Amino acid sequence: MKKLLKGIAYCESTETMCLGSELPEELGKIYDFAKNSAAVGHKFALILRDAGFGINDCEQVFINFTPALAEGVYEVSDRRLQRWQCYVNYGLDQGKLKEIPAKEHAIFLTAATEKVLSECFAQNEAEKKMIHEAAQSIVMYGEKLEIDYLLKRDKNFDAAVGFNLLNDGTCRIILTVKDLEGHVLQKREIAHAESYEDALDHAGTILVRKNRVVVKPKNNLHTKNVQPLEVILGEE
Repeated sequence: MKKLLKGIAYCESTETMCLGSELPEELGKIYDFAKNSAAVGHKFALILRDAGFGINDCEQVFINFTPALAEGVYEVSDRRLQRWQCYVNYGLDQGKLKEIPAKEHAIFLTAATEKVLSECFAQNEAEKKMIHEAAQSIVMYGEKLEIDYLLKRDKNFDAAVGFNLLNDGTCRIILTVKDLEGHVLQKREIAHAESYEDALDHAGTILVRKNRVVVKPKNNLHTKNVQPLEVILGEE
């Protein structure tokens, strides 16, 4: 049974991730990607999750960049640390990355991620098109891209919580309320999270009560002191 894709992350290692190998590490020692390159993976995961894209028994994809493979060559690793994780080794020459301006690193990562998802996990042309359209949106809109994360329909309106991932690593949490015909009644930033992970914790569930919308945080150790976010419709 397919599981919805929840996350895409990037890592690196001097050798391929396989049975008996050392574990990959965060980007930085081998490959000097621009700050907050992780946002590309977050955006892919959010867009594809919203579109219903899933992978058999896998919720998290790790793309492991390594000089141990030829440039652009990729392979799905047979090693998993958890059942819900998949690792894909991706060959990248250190010299080539140095030739790419830092402002274009996101474009490179977008292309590499599209390649991995399309060739390793897409099961038909419709899914490949879905992945390609996600890549186009990421490149076209960059830091301005807003992606829905939670949706709630009431008898009178629709409420959506979306994320806007910024280049500094922070994340704007945006509430949009529309009538049932799709007209925007209210749109505002309701919080500015320090990171994407913090934003996920803030956005647990949406409650709709007459003229107000309440966004409750997830119930975990990180949110003990996080208060629900409430918006009264009609107020600015």
